[in-house]
Amino acid sequence: MSRTEVTPMTVTCSCGTTFQARNPRARYCSDRCRKRGQRGGVVVVEMPASSSVAAPGSVETATVTELTAADRLDSALGQTCLALARRLDAPGVDTGSALAAVAARLDDLLTKVTKGAGRATAPQQLRDELEQRRAKRA
Repeated sequence: MSRTEVTPMTVTCSCGTTFQARNPRARYCSDRCRKRGQRGGVVVVEMPASSSVAAPGSVETATVTELTAADRLDSALGQTCLALARRLDAPGVDTGSALAAVAARLDDLLTKVTKGAGRATAPQQLRDELEQRRAKRA
């Protein structure tokens, strides 16, 4: 008995993805979608990024405000904080536990990046204090 050649067929997954199925009974594009389907979960379709820049969400706006106040917006850690904030504003297919991990990481990074900001250890405030001392001596 010889095997017959199975031609792939185009199937649409419950998440909206179209894929080439090798088995005629295939319903899901990936193991992740299959498990979600078995559990009765809702499969969220991740929308492709559009060419236009989306308006910043509430987490991103708050992060920009904090980083600007600390004068750390243009630092590498500041930009990392912004990337995490954008991920929280538009989670896509992230699960609740993944979002909690991102939120915790954002909190840690914001604490780290704003450490020392607003106190006498900030560089601009030290320059101002030095100028005031020089002005008193003159």
